[in-house]
Amino acid sequence: MIKRVLVTGAQGFTGHYLVELLRQLGHEVYGLQADIRDLDALTAEVTSVNPTHVVHLAGISFTLDGKDINIYQVHLIGSENLLKACMEIRENLQKVILVSTSHVYGFGNGEPLDEDFPVAPRSHYAVSKYAMECVAENYRDDLSIIITRPFNYTGYGQAGRFLVPKLVSHFKQRLPAIELGNIDVARDFSDVRWVAQVYRALLDSEYEGVVNLCSGRAVTIRYILDYLQQKTGHEIQLNQKVDLIRKECLLQVGNHAKLDAWVGIKPYPFESTLDWMLSGESI
Repeated sequence: MIKRVLVTGAQGFTGHYLVELLRQLGHEVYGLQADIRDLDALTAEVTSVNPTHVVHLAGISFTLDGKDINIYQVHLIGSENLLKACMEIRENLQKVILVSTSHVYGFGNGEPLDEDFPVAPRSHYAVSKYAMECVAENYRDDLSIIITRPFNYTGYGQAGRFLVPKLVSHFKQRLPAIELGNIDVARDFSDVRWVAQVYRALLDSEYEGVVNLCSGRAVTIRYILDYLQQKTGHEIQLNQKVDLIRKECLLQVGNHAKLDAWVGIKPYPFESTLDWMLSGESI
């Protein structure tokens, strides 16, 4: 069945891949144009498009903690505005996907984090996302809502201020040195193409509730550096900067059992993601 999908943040990193995938599958896809902080404009556009499915990707993805005063306006107020607008078309609306973050778990305890792990957000970014989750509970009686908690993911086209694109870029350009913090922290990385496939599958699913988006495998920054050196044959000097060393846990990895049960799409091996980013091919 052809879906009419409204995607917020359609021009962003994840949105680009999701919109392309959905259109390839023959669905009608609309990228939200209104500012989600403007309830009237947002409601007018949502009712005009009258989507059967909504994916809410829009957000502030990179901020020094506390430096962007819009983070609550966008993640909390903007998301509730979207839910209010969705209430106007709820008879036709089959699924709403809201994107939260694995940062709501805080540092964790080194064990694979599942959806029942206690939340302990430690940054304004994480708090604003968890506040969105809490507000969304008020709409569950009327809307079919899935809240995803993505762990780290990357791919070709991600902005260079993020860690993995920064690493790949330095090796592709064969730069002599790189500035990093602690390279022995281990994180759960996924591929943006896989993330897009998961969102597509979740739109088709009958499920509601909270689900992790993760690979279940953690790799260290040191491992990524070694892999990129091996693939490119380029040695790079590491300059560790104290101001880049954050107060954070050494290991954070997700439990993907629930996601496997819901969609069963096998994650890409992270090495294949790095190979793809090195190749410079967009798809």
